[in-house]
Amino acid sequence: MKKTIVALALLLLQSSAAFAWADCTQMEAQFIGTVKSIRVEQIDKNVRDCFLQFEFQFFSSSMTCPLDIDSAMVHELPLKNCAAWIDVGSQLSGILVLKDNKLSLD
Repeated sequence: MKKTIVALALLLLQSSAAFAWADCTQMEAQFIGTVKSIRVEQIDKNVRDCFLQFEFQFFSSSMTCPLDIDSAMVHELPLKNCAAWIDVGSQLSGILVLKDNKLSLD
């Protein structure tokens, strides 16, 4: 009887997690990464936007709406009016969010 209850509980947990992912409007992961490449767009004389790609030292997908590492690696992270301190080799951390096929940092 205990085995049946445990099996049923596991089945319910799996099915509820599957339904939760289907309702996600954005996928998320916590990360620590080193900037691997930067693409720069000069907006005007004093403003430039950067688009970053990373090598991840730590990557942990959300349990409810998981962003997988492969998706995070193929998208660039845009930074509006990026500062002079950002360069290849810089380390960033935070929450990566993929929504509408666009990556952002929370």
